[in-house]
Amino acid sequence: MDHSDFGEYLQWAAKHKLYRKDFLEHYTEDDIDYLTNLFKMEYDYNMDIAQVLMLKSKYLIKNKKGVLEYPQFSDMSSSMILASIEQNKLKWAREYFEMLSKMYISLATPFKANLRRENGNTGSCFIIPVSDSILSITKSWQDMSFISKEGGGLGVYLGHLRPEGAYSPNIPKANNVIRWTKVINDIAIAVNQRGVRKGAITPAVDWWHMDILSFVEIKTETETDLRDKCFDLFPQVVGDKYFFRKAKAGEDVWLFDHHE
Repeated sequence: MDHSDFGEYLQWAAKHKLYRKDFLEHYTEDDIDYLTNLFKMEYDYNMDIAQVLMLKSKYLIKNKKGVLEYPQFSDMSSSMILASIEQNKLKWAREYFEMLSKMYISLATPFKANLRRENGNTGSCFIIPVSDSILSITKSWQDMSFISKEGGGLGVYLGHLRPEGAYSPNIPKANNVIRWTKVINDIAIAVNQRGVRKGAITPAVDWWHMDILSFVEIKTETETDLRDKCFDLFPQVVGDKYFFRKAKAGEDVWLFDHHE
């Protein structure tokens, strides 16, 4: 198969559920023939070896036998989907394709990897708040796993969790927040994004949380136990106007247990 077989390839890929087929309804055979004539071999030859290897490992559709599409097939199908809502579909499909093939623009990873796939996730970022209960905590692990599996990055708010040593009738002595971030770190490693890249998860804790000092050390190699480290996460400290006003003035702030 070469570039001139693009129309045949589209039908084959849709039939085998490698491509979504809904966008094909917006284009006639003549439209696809017109777009097929836009392919140029030099677009592929202008890529360096690092780009080719990245496309092969992360973005191009493949099976056990190898890669199943040309880079331009990927760019053109994405361009057709983006242009399918336009009044002049062919004009915009051509413009999108030329900008992508000439590397004037680049699609975000979920778009580049999943836009043309059946049921492919194109969302980059999702937010998950975690409540102070074991049911909410473990449910969030499942949600993180499914979102990460489909290529989504996550922001996980952990500020609701009670701090280390806090008392409750059911749990007389609560765990430190970093005990839960450790599990999240393992999810990010184990449930990668369709094999394209490892999971991208940002846990967030407020500046006033009693566990904030240990939380900000989760990526360092000093201070706390190495078994509590989370080198694959991107920790975030949540600030507010009060905190920054105090910090700017050089004044003290106080941590507290928000459940008391």
